Amino acid sequence: MKQEMVKFIGSCLLWMACFLGIYLLFADAESQLSLNIMYTAVTAGLTGTVMRFYKDWKSLVFYALSVIALGGVFLTVRRGVSENVEFAACFILIAMFMYRPEAAKRASLPLQSGSALTQYHTVYMNMEGRRYTLMIEKLWMERLVHVSGTVHGLLKQGDVVMVLSDGMKAQKAIVSAILKNGAQLKEAADTEVELILDKLVRRPLQYGVISSIVPGQMPDQAQENPLLTGMMYEYGKFYEDENFRHSFFHVAEHSRFLVPVSLEQGQEGSFQSMRIGFKGIARQDNQEMKSFALFTDQNALHEWRALFTGGKAPLTMVITFHDACQIMFRGHSGIVINPFGPKYVYLTDQMVNQLTESPSYRKEFGDPRQSRMSFERKGMKKKK
Repeated sequence: MKQEMVKFIGSCLLWMACFLGIYLLFADAESQLSLNIMYTAVTAGLTGTVMRFYKDWKSLVFYALSVIALGGVFLTVRRGVSENVEFAACFILIAMFMYRPEAAKRASLPLQSGSALTQYHTVYMNMEGRRYTLMIEKLWMERLVHVSGTVHGLLKQGDVVMVLSDGMKAQKAIVSAILKNGAQLKEAADTEVELILDKLVRRPLQYGVISSIVPGQMPDQAQENPLLTGMMYEYGKFYEDENFRHSFFHVAEHSRFLVPVSLEQGQEGSFQSMRIGFKGIARQDNQEMKSFALFTDQNALHEWRALFTGGKAPLTMVITFHDACQIMFRGHSGIVINPFGPKYVYLTDQMVNQLTESPSYRKEFGDPRQSRMSFERKGMKKKK
């Protein structure tokens, strides 16, 4: 907050210098008043420049030389001072262009990992591969967008992040400040914070997610769904909120999931058949009741360590949420997303039944007890 106040005062002084400079254009250059006003304008301009750009040396040099150059030009042109001042003013103008700062552009927010989205692995927004997520619980506008929520993982000031909201195109932003109880932090981990976001194109939505992970089109081959996983962290806290539930289930309904499968060969008459088996998770309190397990990405699937015995990865298939509902109705007692963490969400069969019977769901997806599966055999992958 102190840094913001210093920059604000610097901006006010710069505006004051601008107004005094405009006055000098119409004032009597021969009067002592004009000379005093010019000195005041230069002082205000230099002081404001130091306060406004004290952390950016290129901008500091650029604007300081600009103020001095304008003062020198005024003295040279309006008061007819010596040729030495004219040479000094020309030198300052040349130096000013040598040290001009680079203009910030939205396009200057690349993927810091340098990885293309077409590559089949998790793409991070930082070189260290830090994983973090924060669901936007509250947001408001001051000079920039402010959001608050609980960060899970290690977030640093200056990080380039993905800002994801339901129904909106993913966008990038810079975390210009991290605040906690009014104090500014350089980094924060696993705590409630307030973030100030810069370089946003559009204002995000409540219950959107700030993540270090670039979303993939499908979770296959370790591409991830950071919007859904970020909301899953706060599912237990906000489940009673109707707006949160609507947003969460809308995201889940339009997500794809990774599931482990087994292949069973069979014989039907003179033809050989291949059956796909889906694995369920037994509840600790009732081994007879099994829930259908879905995974948002390979990292979450890998936590089911029993599948990776002997170092051999299981066969996996990408399915939609509608596919998952159809499979659940054929012998499972519910759906559990990421059952082994980092955070899991359990949907009972009653919840799934209520969700799939809503008019909006039926209009878009149909009846899961009657419609056909969307996946095909070619959708199966084996991790190398």
